[in-house]
Parts: sequence; structure tokens; C-alpha cells
Amino acid sequence: MLTVGHSGLETFLARTDCSFIVRSIEAPEKPLPPHARSLISRPPFFVGGETDLLTQEAITHLISKNSGGVQTEAKLQAALKLRITVVMIARPVRPSAHEVPTVGRAIAALKLDKG
Repeated sequence: MLTVGHSGLETFLARTDCSFIVRSIEAPEKPLPPHARSLISRPPFFVGGETDLLTQEAITHLISKNSGGVQTEAKLQAALKLRITVVMIARPVRPSAHEVPTVGRAIAALKLDKG
């Protein structure tokens, strides 16, 4: 099961040697290939429901994006309970933000960034 969001989805779907359930909050922008099926659902998710889903769909691997929040806990606990392999995609490194004490300095910083 893929729970990685829309960015990077094509990389996984390029594989034709396995099938996928792509769970997302919104439908994928492009049609999925024949070896993939879309499952649209919104959090919150609970361990019992996630366990049932993973079992009913005979999921062998869970590929998830590390969102950094508690919304991934239920599926991870369910996967652990069922001994399903989990692949966690790391969060991208983001550049540090400029911190300024006043609005005036923020505007000045924006002007500097534009060069």
C-alpha cells in the first residue's frame, strides 16, 4: 500500500512487477496504471480499521511518507501488529527560514531575496 501523497507516486507506479493500493485524501491527478487501485479516504485512522484494511487487502508492504505527525501512527501500529514490512520515505530537508523581529525587517528581507 502506498501512502506517499501525489509527489513521487510515478516512481513507484513505474514498477509493473507488483500491484499497489494508493491511499490518498484526493484522487490522483493522472489515471493509475492497471496494476494500481485508488483508495480515497481521510484521517483520522484507527488501529483497528487499519489492521482490517491491511488484512482484507492482503497487504505485504506499506510505503509511507514521514509526515512528522500522529496521523501515521495507526497504520504503523497495524503494520507492526501484522508484521508487515514498512518503508518510510524521509521528509525532504528544507532550507532554514529567515527570522526577523519586525514586519519592516521581513519586508526588507524579501526585497534582498529578490535581488
